[in-house]
This record gives sequence, C-alpha cells and structure tokens, in this order.
Amino acid sequence: MSAENDKNLMTIAQIKKRLKSVKTENTEIKGFLLEAVNKFQCLDDVAKAIGIVNKDFSFSNNVTWDSVISKLESVSDVENKADVISIDHILETLDDSSKQVNEIAIPKLQQWRNKWMYQVVLLEVIFFILLSSTVAGIAYTQGLWSAENFSFPFQYFFYERPVFIALVGSLSFLSFLILHFNIRRYVASKLAMKLSAESSEFDYSRAFLKNTYMLHSIFRPDIVGLGWLNNKCRFKNI
Repeated sequence: MSAENDKNLMTIAQIKKRLKSVKTENTEIKGFLLEAVNKFQCLDDVAKAIGIVNKDFSFSNNVTWDSVISKLESVSDVENKADVISIDHILETLDDSSKQVNEIAIPKLQQWRNKWMYQVVLLEVIFFILLSSTVAGIAYTQGLWSAENFSFPFQYFFYERPVFIALVGSLSFLSFLILHFNIRRYVASKLAMKLSAESSEFDYSRAFLKNTYMLHSIFRPDIVGLGWLNNKCRFKNI
C-alpha cells in the first residue's frame, strides 16, 4: 500500500465507532457490517498471535470503509441499500481473508514446524549412533568386550563410586541439552532462510521461528499462538 493510502486507513476500533454512530433505518445492514468488522478483528487476532503479520496489519483494510459508511449514511432507498454498499464484496473479502489464515498460513506453518521436528530428531539419532559406535569401538580396543564376551565392572561403578556416576550423569545430561538446542537452532535457521526467500505478504519466517523458541517442545501438537480462544475464533469464521 502507498503512504497516501496508509494515512486513510482506519483501525478496527475507528470503524466500529463510525458504524455505531451511523443513524440509519436499515439496522439489518448496519448489524451485518458490525458483525463483519468483528470477524475481521478475529482474523487479525489469530494472524498476529501466530506471528505472520505485524501489530498494525488488518484484513479489514481490504475494504474501503469510508466509502461503505458514507453510502450507509447517504442512501435513502432502504430496499436498494444492500446492493449499493456491495455486501457481496465484503463477504468475498472476509472469505478470502479466512482462507488465507485457515487454509494457507496455518497449514503451511504446521508443515514447516513438522519438517523442523523430523530433521532435529534425525540429526540427534545420527549423532547418538555415531557416538555409540565410537564408545563401543574404544571399549573394544581396550578389551572391555568382544564378540564372544562382554565384561564391564558395572557393580563397581554404580555402588562403589556414586559421586563419579552422579557427576558423569549430570555432565552427560548437560551435554545432551546443549547439543539438542544447538541442533534445534541450526535446523530452524536453515529452514527460516528458505522461508525468507519465498515471496509472500505474510512473514512466515518470523512465525516459524516463533515455534522454535527454547520453551516450545519440538513435539508440540499445535503451532504457537493457537490457543483455545483463537481456535474458537477462527473456526467461527470458516
């Protein structure tokens, strides 16, 4: 949008205020417009929660509300008012916005989040296979086991040296966490670069990285931002 058009845009709150102040005999049309604005706000909230748009974005900006409200105020023929206001255009815009969020953006983020999860798990499995093979090779060369016999003083280590075992266990767990989050970060940055290269009006790269933060499990079933209220809101618009 141009800078001039940006100056003429109204926020959801401004649109609602203008609509509520309109004095018209056709309360049905006015009620429909207010309901449409509420649905646009709902889609805005979902899109902002999942991170594909910034805080100033609104799907309602695809409708010229100044023109719509002016016609609602000025048209005297109640029977033809719905046609003059282009109700169909508002419905189409609302439907297109809903499809962009529910049928394109959310499934795409879920797909990339799942791709991230699979790659992280795969890299960790490969690493542990290599690590296990290396440890087994060293143990074999030291004579701790052979193809016919396996010998390792487990009882001595577990019962006679508990402090050593606790220290080794703690260091191993810490090493696993460091490795795990480094792999997560590496895979996430690689996939985010691919998303950034795609041409889109939505910021899928930022929304995807939002799902890879340290506090979010790689096995999370839903993408970040789709809480109970947002899901209820978006399903109402489908």
